[in-house]
Amino acid sequence: MEIDAQNMDDLVAEWLNELLFQHATEVFLPSDYNITVDKTHHSLSAFIQGERFDRDRHYLRTEVRTATYRNLKFNTLPSGKPVCCSTSER
Repeated sequence: MEIDAQNMDDLVAEWLNELLFQHATEVFLPSDYNITVDKTHHSLSAFIQGERFDRDRHYLRTEVRTATYRNLKFNTLPSGKPVCCSTSER
């Protein structure tokens, strides 16, 4: 999977929305990722492994429909790796 965006916030939202799209259209449940992020060009390349979603084996408590910018926070770890999280502010 290859994703490009205008900025890092957009990149995170696009990445999450692509995963949601894969789940909705391919009934795909990701389980392992190998992601490379280029912060300079706001792009990412990812290899994703997983399996088909099976209601008999997988419990889905809440289904997320889309990623938004609400409470989105983007930081960089001391190691230099980017990390995204959602804040609990309301």
